[in-house]
Amino acid sequence: NAPQCCIDVKAELAELYLQFQQYDKAKALLNDSISAGPETFRDLEANTKMLCLFAELYQNVQRWEDAKSLLVQCWSFQQRLLTMANTSGKNMEPLEKTTANICYNMGLVSL
Repeated sequence: NAPQCCIDVKAELAELYLQFQQYDKAKALLNDSISAGPETFRDLEANTKMLCLFAELYQNVQRWEDAKSLLVQCWSFQQRLLTMANTSGKNMEPLEKTTANICYNMGLVSL
């Protein structure tokens, strides 16, 4: 659970950076946190979380096309997560909530 704890701490820190408009620090942390490794459930989940935060950063600085591009990636990862969770019997509620948030944000940046 150490890697998951590390991901959660990084996500919390990135959220705080965004909240205090420390966009350069948030961007550096998020860039460092996105894994290019194997696509396990945890890796996909972590990457989705970090990409969603990255998209939020771009929304905050009104870089709409960049935010939209990241949200499309989030959507792709989230679809794979939903498939993996459904076949393994995992609790779907948190994933469905994240999926709804991605859809909502995609709508916002597309306006």
